[in-house]
Amino acid sequence: MKHILMLLSMLIGICAYSQTVCKFQKPRIQAKDGRLVYVSGKENVALWGVNYQPFSGWVYETHLKRLHIPYDFPSLKKVIDEDFTDFKRLGISIIRIALTPSRMTDKDGNIFENTYVELLDYLLYKCRCEGIYVHLTLATDIGKPPYAEGSFAADIVNFGNQKENAKFSGRKLAHMIYSPEKSKIFIRYVKNLFSRINKFTRTRYSDEDFFALIEIINEPPVLKRGMLNYAPFASTMALYKAFLKENALADNQEAFERFAGNRVKTFIDSICNTIKAARAETPIFWAYNWRGFMTDKRWLHLAVCDSLADGVSYCLYPGQDDFPSKPDWFNLPEFTNRNYLSYIAATPKYISEVLDAKANGKAVVVYEFETWCNRSGYLYPAMAALFKSTGAQTACMWTYVPRVAAEYNFCLTHFLNIHTTPEKALSFAIGSEAFAHASAPILNADKTICDFGIGKSFFESKSSYALFDGKFFCVGNPPSLPNAKDISNIHSFMCCNNNQFTQYDGTGIYGIDSKKGTFNAFAYHDVLMKDIFKIPPMQKRIIISPGKGKIHTRELDRFPPTIDKINRPSFKKLSGISAPAKN
Repeated sequence: MKHILMLLSMLIGICAYSQTVCKFQKPRIQAKDGRLVYVSGKENVALWGVNYQPFSGWVYETHLKRLHIPYDFPSLKKVIDEDFTDFKRLGISIIRIALTPSRMTDKDGNIFENTYVELLDYLLYKCRCEGIYVHLTLATDIGKPPYAEGSFAADIVNFGNQKENAKFSGRKLAHMIYSPEKSKIFIRYVKNLFSRINKFTRTRYSDEDFFALIEIINEPPVLKRGMLNYAPFASTMALYKAFLKENALADNQEAFERFAGNRVKTFIDSICNTIKAARAETPIFWAYNWRGFMTDKRWLHLAVCDSLADGVSYCLYPGQDDFPSKPDWFNLPEFTNRNYLSYIAATPKYISEVLDAKANGKAVVVYEFETWCNRSGYLYPAMAALFKSTGAQTACMWTYVPRVAAEYNFCLTHFLNIHTTPEKALSFAIGSEAFAHASAPILNADKTICDFGIGKSFFESKSSYALFDGKFFCVGNPPSLPNAKDISNIHSFMCCNNNQFTQYDGTGIYGIDSKKGTFNAFAYHDVLMKDIFKIPPMQKRIIISPGKGKIHTRELDRFPPTIDKINRPSFKKLSGISAPAKN
């Protein structure tokens, strides 16, 4: 009876959307000769976007549960619909969705039809309809209960005491990679996922043409020799002993690394073969994690390079290393006034394995990036130019804050929303242009200015600009801009704060689009940022007000000198939302 009701629920959902199934209007992406390429053969793949999944355990618990938003389909669908109205303006062309198997699988890797899965289907449907590609990560350890009852991915691998549990952090995902029993269930989960039909797109996951890439595991942990001494890895220890005997090796670090590398390659190849057997054509990636993670793991790097994976991914977080290990969450440091352009310049030497993987025929993407405790307007474009110079072809910021929670900004270290962080949001939009069209970043002698070809970033004024293909972007008031002749033929601009060409009386993002002599002026809300790094988390850190004023232009002959008929995007609250819950 339970399965019959579940099937009826799916059929009802399919019927409800039978008139709204849409086609993806962009070409499929495939891997070829160490690159991501469009099957149409046109253009370069260069996709800029965000991590976004408001129904995941971490995002929901951190942002939405505190606002009393129910964990149900109608409420979270509304969150998704609202945020998608803002994505196009920011130049978002890809969304990374990191799945949490513990919320949707049973002990055997079968997938439940629950609210999490329904919202996943709907988010993918929205990406298809809006022409946004998807970076799909098959498993992450980030998340909180409630888990699906009996899920294989919810098992806590207990090493017996708190000290050992802390020592071997990330153990759940390590179990999936290195334990033969868990690996088999994980492979079964992957098989079930790609044979599943999305209830809104009415297409098997293996056939979805808007998947740009599949990443196997978010930040896969590394097996340590000491882990094999504990009961959860008894079967892995048995494999290790058999490996030593078969190869006449002594139990030492060199032999262990050789064994661990073989296990990683076997796991990656099994996943690749499983996905390909499902007739999926999407490129498959393995994560190299954060800057410097691979430095002392040559064995792992060689295993990945020798695997069937089409590419590798990495992340970048300027400021993370400066963050205190035991922060006072009501009194955090702010890194807006610290210069991280030198950090950008030094990054290639810390990702040498990424560059070597590319030289060995692997494509490269960036699975996460963010400015840490930093709300300035200079850093995103420089990061975008760096990513492009390393050969990365997609990059997804962690993580876009849902509009309904943006004024509270419950996660201080990472925050981006077009309505509440205008300078940062506009620099993100400039980053989109830089990622697609910039040259390699060139820094001046004291590393305070980054030239990326189509524009520049300036640390001292916390500003940046880009000029490309008739579009002008500017955040802050840069000390130098293109001359009036170069900018006179633009057909659109988007700015934040005043500069020598455009002015606006408010504090939000503003701009003008023009087509065939008609002008569409837009302006976002006025924004008042409190001391956002020092306010208790249940208070509003950012205040939104309607905004008023006129857009003025100087030396831009194509536009009227003053425009006051301005379209102001709404900042609606979800219906039924009350004040934040008290801790």
